[in-house]
Amino acid sequence: MRKVVFTLSLMMVASLVSLPVLGQDYPEVRSRAGCAQVELAMAMGDPVSPQDKAACEGFTVKPAAEKPKPDATGDVVFQTVKKEDFKQVTTVPVVKVKSKPGWLNGKPAEGDIIYGVGLAKKRSVAEEKMLLVAMQRGMLEIAAQLQVKIDSTLEMEDAEMSASVTRGGKTKSQHASYSSISESTRMMVQGAVEDARLVDTYKDKKGTMWALMSLDIGKIAAQEQAVVESVLNTLADAALAAANALTNDEFSQELLLSILDTLMEIRAVERTKIGKKMKHLWRKEYEGLLRLAKAMAECIQVRGGYLSWKDDAGEIQTNKNYVAFAAACNGKRLANAKFTAKIDGGFVDMPDILETDDRGRGKVKVGKTFGSDRLTIALAHDLSGSRGAKLLKRVRTSNKSEFEIRATAKPQANLKVQGLDLSWLGKYGLSDAIEAWLQKKWGAEIVRSKRAQLKVTVLFSLGDAVEVRGRYSVPVDLTVTVTGPRGTLFEKSGRHGGLAKTEHKAREQAFKRIVRAMKKW
Repeated sequence: MRKVVFTLSLMMVASLVSLPVLGQDYPEVRSRAGCAQVELAMAMGDPVSPQDKAACEGFTVKPAAEKPKPDATGDVVFQTVKKEDFKQVTTVPVVKVKSKPGWLNGKPAEGDIIYGVGLAKKRSVAEEKMLLVAMQRGMLEIAAQLQVKIDSTLEMEDAEMSASVTRGGKTKSQHASYSSISESTRMMVQGAVEDARLVDTYKDKKGTMWALMSLDIGKIAAQEQAVVESVLNTLADAALAAANALTNDEFSQELLLSILDTLMEIRAVERTKIGKKMKHLWRKEYEGLLRLAKAMAECIQVRGGYLSWKDDAGEIQTNKNYVAFAAACNGKRLANAKFTAKIDGGFVDMPDILETDDRGRGKVKVGKTFGSDRLTIALAHDLSGSRGAKLLKRVRTSNKSEFEIRATAKPQANLKVQGLDLSWLGKYGLSDAIEAWLQKKWGAEIVRSKRAQLKVTVLFSLGDAVEVRGRYSVPVDLTVTVTGPRGTLFEKSGRHGGLAKTEHKAREQAFKRIVRAMKKW
């Protein structure tokens, strides 16, 4: 497929055309977004300042009217645009006329509408491409009037278009190529391609094709305003949906994922030309919703343990084949949520993902629970299905999301060390260090049996000593892999080095440093 590169970026428009002055504060939509976040904070049990409460008192956050929305992938988007949705050039009579039209040498602007004239000479391009080329050159002339600079390239692909050509009173159909924007790029098409209209055409006696294009740049200001209002309303809608759900005890993880996806879409809008220019107008509201999303992710409160119940006599019975838990956010049950489980003090033979039902409760069958005494299970939101997961990358699990269970057995570990013989290090021997680390982390004891629940592989490598200004430098690498009944439980690598007056001291120092680092794993 032949591709034509066409680039537009509007700059210094105001110096050429009188644009409407935008309301820089957008008081109504900004109040809506801010008060929706106040509602969400109160529903979550987060502190809200008296000033914010007073500012939103009597302000009813209503659903936004249906308005164009910003799209995650385009410059300015009012709707999801598919390739087949693009308006193609409608039937245009291409007529030989005796007198030349007055616009061939250019047409002056009329208010907010400016014009561009393009031409394509016969034999300079294929006949079926002449209309396309003339149109593009007309749009480039419009771009030149707007003092266009190339900021990004819109890759435009050829699409077939039917045009009718009238000759001598007879109409016959022929195909011409019309350039439409690729699906991955959205609008600035609205202002620079779709809004650049084909007004008239002319073909002279020499076969040169002329095209008169027009663009109403007053729409550019309207687009900027629509984007700002749309972003603020989108932020308000996301906060309002979560606040209503929390208030009605219908809180689910899906709401958190929805907020994260909304924030990611707005970040995408901020990378567009209009977004870069206007993002300061919604930055405060964006940061506010992001803060609430992080608070929502951190506020998980978990109760859990082995499945227990009271029998008919009122005695508590326990089934250690099941772990049961309940998740909530400040008392609001977290329904239909998926969690990853981090286990400290041992390991449990259970699934990697834990889920709650529509009542915010979960139950999972487990095998043996290995450890020295008590194990801590910490739940964290499984955000693998969200584009916005990276927004919570630095959000850590809190102790409110932890519960404890008792170990049912001490694990046995089969240890295999690969690398240099380090017996010369005496009490700093690698096997001793690994054994102490396993005992502390999982309560494990080293055995020779192949039936051990844990298989521990250690790869240790000391590099060659290099003399540096009278001292010796030695690098060291260490990789520890722990495999359990369900696969890899732990795997981590580290690198350190030693620097001393002798090779022996440098090696010893490098080893001690890597062991100290390993103890913190």
